[in-house]
Amino acid sequence: MRRTIRADRRPRFKRETACVGDADLVMMGPRPFFTRSYFEGTQAAMIHVIADIELHPGRRDAFIAEFRKLVPLVLAEDGCIEYGPAIDVPTGIGAQLPLRANGVTVVEKWQSVEHLKRHLDAPHMHDYRVAVRDMVVGTKLAVVEPA
Repeated sequence: MRRTIRADRRPRFKRETACVGDADLVMMGPRPFFTRSYFEGTQAAMIHVIADIELHPGRRDAFIAEFRKLVPLVLAEDGCIEYGPAIDVPTGIGAQLPLRANGVTVVEKWQSVEHLKRHLDAPHMHDYRVAVRDMVVGTKLAVVEPA
């Protein structure tokens, strides 16, 4: 079902920022990550993946160096919208989880679960797992979709 919201009735937000590539404009407001297509009812199916990777002490820089080799290969995969590593940043915000000196968060966006599953079985992902096997203590994964 396609929903149309008249321009004069669209929610107004204080900040707007453009996404990279052909993605819709992201509107920052009470519900982050919504795009114009969400409000217009034309949003395509998409999933978000948040991978929390715990590393052995002192291995984060080596892990990130290895991970950065992987990023261009993954971004070239069919269905990949976004893929990249991130590390904790001190903010002084009380609700923030404790900083992790040995943690990396991977933020991913995929067109579908099927694309994600093909990604996980790609040859370069098998090579990556072998390369970082001795650096990683464990991984926790959250796969979610826009609500």
